[in-house]
Amino acid sequence: MTCGEVRAALGADALGALDEAESAAVRDHLATCAECRAVRKELADTAGLLALVSREEVEEAFSDAEPRLARLLERVRSERERRWRTALVAAALLVVTVGSGGWAVGRWLTPSVPSQAPVAGPYPTATAAPVTWTAVDPATSVEATVTMNTVAWGTKIDVALTGVHRGDVCSLVIYDKAGRRWGGGSWKVVYDRAVRWSGGVAVSADQVARIEILAADDGGPLIRLEP
Repeated sequence: MTCGEVRAALGADALGALDEAESAAVRDHLATCAECRAVRKELADTAGLLALVSREEVEEAFSDAEPRLARLLERVRSERERRWRTALVAAALLVVTVGSGGWAVGRWLTPSVPSQAPVAGPYPTATAAPVTWTAVDPATSVEATVTMNTVAWGTKIDVALTGVHRGDVCSLVIYDKAGRRWGGGSWKVVYDRAVRWSGGVAVSADQVARIEILAADDGGPLIRLEP
């Protein structure tokens, strides 16, 4: 038997209400469990005290049980009413506070520790005045305006392009003053005859010598821009 099972049976055992097999199982457990033996001793002492009380004394002690039970129930009802009144007052105060603009609620719920200032995200910040180039290619009827902003990592390039067609794929190529060629990305035209796109390269705007926008199908230049 487990401790829980034995302790549930101890009361009946103390009163001699268990059969022989159950009583033997309880005794076997008590022989190895000091905690259950202590509980058994307390129950045995209580049973011994109850044996000293006569039937007449018990009847006299419980002769006014109903009046005492009625008084107890009245106290329980009074306590419940008191708690309900307290809850209603608290609810009313909350309604008044919220109706007044929620100032007090805000004061109660606002943490005392000031919140940290927002941290700036990793967005490019121009470190020099923007440089803008504009050109028109009569052969392709393409017109382009390119704005270059020098940033910490190089140059951010914004392209406004007209004269292209929906479905065209274009690529951006930059040549610096040292003659090196830089790829600035590619894009697909999704609007009729116009597109805006942004790319970038790892050189500063003052080092850019030439910009070309190429047609991806044949690699030929749609337009060339120079200062």
